[in-house]
Amino acid sequence: MGVSLPPREANLFKLIVKSYETKQYKKGLKAADAILKKFPDHGETLSMKGLTLNCMDRKSEAYELVRQGLKNDLKSHVCWHVYGLLYRSHREYREAIKCYRNALKIDPDNIEILRDLSLLQAQMRDLTGFVETRQQLLTLKSNHRMNWIGFAVAHHLNSSVTVCGRIGSCPLISFIDYLAIPVPGAHRSDYEDISVGKKIVLAIQTLGVVFGAVGTSPLYTFSVMFRKAPINGNEDILGALSLVLYTLILIPLLKYVLVVLWANDDGEGGTFALYPLICRHAKVSLLPNQLPLDTRISSFRLKVPSPELERSLKFKERLKTSLTLKKIILILVLTGTSMVIANGVVTSAIVQKYGTSKVGLAIGPALFLCALKAIEILEAYEGTLEDDYPPENERCEHGEMLLYKISLLEECGFFQKALEELQKKELKIVDKLAYKEQEVSLLVKLGRLEEGEKLYRTLLSMNPDNYRYYEGLQKCVGLDSENGHFSPDEIEQLDALYKTLEQQYKWSSAVKRIPLDFLQGDKFREAADSYIRPLLTKGVPSLFSDLSSLYNQPRKADVLEQIILELESSLKSTGQYPGRMEKEPPSTLMWTLFFLAQHYDRLGQYEIALSKIDEAICHTPTVIDLYSVKSRILKHAGDLVAAAAFADEARCMDLADRYVNSECVKRMLQADQVALAEKTAVLFTKDGDQHNNLHDMQCMWYELASAESYFRQGDLGLALKKFLAVEKHYADITEDQFDFHSYCLRKMTLRPYVEMLKFQDQLHSHAYFHKAAVGAIRCYIKLHDFPSKSTAEEDDDMSKLLPSQKKKMRQKQRKAEARAKKEAEIKNEESSAGGVSKSGKRHAKPVDPDPRGEKLMQVEDPLLEATKYLNLLQKNSPDSLETHILSFELYMRKQKILLAFQAVKQLLRLDTEHPDSHRCLITFFNKVGSMNVPVTDSEKLVWSVLEAERQTISQLHGKSLFETNNSFLEKHEDSLMHRAAFGEMLYVLDPNRRPEAVKLIEGSTNDLVPRNGVLGPIGEWKLKDCIAVHKLLGTVLVDEDAALRWKERCAKFFPYSTYFEGSRSSAFNQIGKSTENGSSNHVESTPSNGKLEAFKDLTI
Repeated sequence: MGVSLPPREANLFKLIVKSYETKQYKKGLKAADAILKKFPDHGETLSMKGLTLNCMDRKSEAYELVRQGLKNDLKSHVCWHVYGLLYRSHREYREAIKCYRNALKIDPDNIEILRDLSLLQAQMRDLTGFVETRQQLLTLKSNHRMNWIGFAVAHHLNSSVTVCGRIGSCPLISFIDYLAIPVPGAHRSDYEDISVGKKIVLAIQTLGVVFGAVGTSPLYTFSVMFRKAPINGNEDILGALSLVLYTLILIPLLKYVLVVLWANDDGEGGTFALYPLICRHAKVSLLPNQLPLDTRISSFRLKVPSPELERSLKFKERLKTSLTLKKIILILVLTGTSMVIANGVVTSAIVQKYGTSKVGLAIGPALFLCALKAIEILEAYEGTLEDDYPPENERCEHGEMLLYKISLLEECGFFQKALEELQKKELKIVDKLAYKEQEVSLLVKLGRLEEGEKLYRTLLSMNPDNYRYYEGLQKCVGLDSENGHFSPDEIEQLDALYKTLEQQYKWSSAVKRIPLDFLQGDKFREAADSYIRPLLTKGVPSLFSDLSSLYNQPRKADVLEQIILELESSLKSTGQYPGRMEKEPPSTLMWTLFFLAQHYDRLGQYEIALSKIDEAICHTPTVIDLYSVKSRILKHAGDLVAAAAFADEARCMDLADRYVNSECVKRMLQADQVALAEKTAVLFTKDGDQHNNLHDMQCMWYELASAESYFRQGDLGLALKKFLAVEKHYADITEDQFDFHSYCLRKMTLRPYVEMLKFQDQLHSHAYFHKAAVGAIRCYIKLHDFPSKSTAEEDDDMSKLLPSQKKKMRQKQRKAEARAKKEAEIKNEESSAGGVSKSGKRHAKPVDPDPRGEKLMQVEDPLLEATKYLNLLQKNSPDSLETHILSFELYMRKQKILLAFQAVKQLLRLDTEHPDSHRCLITFFNKVGSMNVPVTDSEKLVWSVLEAERQTISQLHGKSLFETNNSFLEKHEDSLMHRAAFGEMLYVLDPNRRPEAVKLIEGSTNDLVPRNGVLGPIGEWKLKDCIAVHKLLGTVLVDEDAALRWKERCAKFFPYSTYFEGSRSSAFNQIGKSTENGSSNHVESTPSNGKLEAFKDLTI
């Protein structure tokens, strides 16, 4: 406990706490200083002052004061609690949990500390501890609804639901039922009148409870014990009679005293429940037989003007305070219970002469009826829990709680029970849509498909554009398919179904779009034509995106091409659709060309795609979407600079469109125009530090694109800084869930809360995090392979320069330092201009101490840093090839052979025939084969493991590495990337065979892929694959002539590629202009609309 303060200072301490809670930090600081003037060593005041300073961004002082306060008062739970709050504010959750646990050792029943501890345990997914803490909170304060819900959710998260074996055995659902429990006995309607027949059944069940115990079995042998066995002495008699003693111990003590007397049965149990009934209503228990719920029941008082009740209440209060009366009641109850047991159990067992064979016939049915009644009682009990309808302001919360309970029943597998519960509580559930969706889900799981069909049709009448409803309806009528393939009969039935639905929901787009997925042949053509025409007339830019999934079926893509070409031809010649007399608006032709351009772009026919989009621009030059699509086509064709220019032209046509602005920024970053992209991106940020605004908005696509651009340009510092900024966003998202641990329990949004926690557990499997982690690992690997020069090395290089060169180098360094210093001063001035708030907390953010990422590059062990992110990838993206490729590269550099081999096996598991899997396999065993003979025991063990595992790899079974490489080529002789992988591995296995490897790669042919479309076949090679082969020839095989020949060859296949300087690319035009003008400035000769230099004066 903390040292007590005089009244005046105690009030000041309360003021500190209040000021902290209301964020009046200066006021709290003033009160703390007033106390510390008189009591400078008061630990709790020092701790609270430190906590207040922490909120004013004075972190170092805060930690110093809190630690000093804890040192002065180590036994104060307040000091430990404050220390935990300090750690929590800086996301050091594990340390905070330690502090909270120390505080609870001093004050184990502190509600605030327990609540804070439970929040941290939920955040850190310490689910076992979360359950324990929530149970303790419930025990201490069971009249709080949030504690019941928290306990239920804790069990749910801890997977208690999955161990439910039967109805009624799920404690989680029972906990939720207690939330609206009325006080038993407050209303006589709580107990229904039972008939004589039910009373007889209850009596039989009671016999089953008493005589069905295993402990009574020895008593049934008394009738034959001395008849069939001779008595040789007193020991035999004592041995037989000792069974009576053992039975009395087993039954009264273990079963009835320790089990029945602990029962919480609302008074239903006769003599055996007398003592718990008294204890629960009067708090006179000396045995630990109370549940947390009893606190509410015991505090209940009837406000009825009755003398009898008044006397009862006075006697109750007397029992609470008198230990002697409590002991007397306990002795009386135990004595009475033992007498009942002796007369009802022992006597009947001794006097009966039939043994166990005939008595067992009566016990079996009794036990069966008892089990049935147990379920019936549970159902009746749940019915009494919610008789009082919740108040109007709690209807939504109450309905959400009911839906959560039903979802738990469904998760347990109790579908029938869940459906009955749902239908019984229909009037109390406010969210009717969720009610219907839950009901139809349960009906389908129960196999009641006809009812499910009716309900799905009802849902479709509410929202005919919900695709999930159509999927559910198909399942109910027996026309669903997991892979999307249907038999001809099923297609006919589906076609009839959707035609009927189309008549009902004429304005629904989904009912017209879904049939395109399963229809084939002429029916598909007819349906697609009728679907496309009105959308072209209306001018829907997203039409191609809507139909893009059909391109996974080549035949349907060909049919779409034929339909659109026919429409184009008819519109150009007559201005009408084929078979129609009405004239179409002029814009219809433009949108038709717009669709065709995207169609040919998807097929890789960039020349035709550009001609179509140019025709559309000539038709209507004011439509922004046309320029955006042309930019996209140029990007796919390989001309990134021209793509950026056209994206900027689209942006300039509507300066208020943020999406178009973002598209333009993305294209500029892909063209490595980072400075220009930054100027464009900040047009939509707040004034001030605009780059920090982009970071604060968690604009991850921008940071990833800029990081990749910096990486391509070799600026590892800035690339690493941007990649790690994305990683920090995910850390912030994880942190953001903290506030919901209490909010969702309070607002009863339990289903979304559980879904949010499941999403958070899979957060790092998101594509953006995967890209950021991969990029960061590649940066660290490159830092390891090409470490930055140390100061001594730089001085050594400087000493080799001429005096004039040294002077110029020093001048450049001084200018760079002066520029960086000036920028820092400007930022400091801007940040200090914000001042300090009234609460004493600074608004300004700290200046970035490493704007260029130089400190990030100065790591002692880059591979160790890379391993941190690799572990996250291995945990969250185990099915990604890139994860295990990076694992292989990293562990090979760290000389961790077994881990590298594990990565190889994972690659073979995911894709045995992938070129990278083959590369890693050959490289690994070639490296192992070149290692020295193992000497130590550990090396021998590793070697034996590898030898044993090698026999399990089918590619290497009975083959050398050369033979494995040749077999790989034979399987994939027509694939460019597989031939490249073969050539690279041939060079790795035997560097002298480099000419053979180069010749094999150059011998690849760009085979034409046949198509049924109007415009014939297209080339098989992909631009990115050809770029990879060019880099392989130039950097790995180190054959500059071969690389130049490959570049000239690919320039013909990809004429728009700036990488290969194709004849129609902006790079080729740049070379021509540089030759004519003698200029080498790339930016000035970039093809654009002439507005790229207008950013300095551009404002929105």
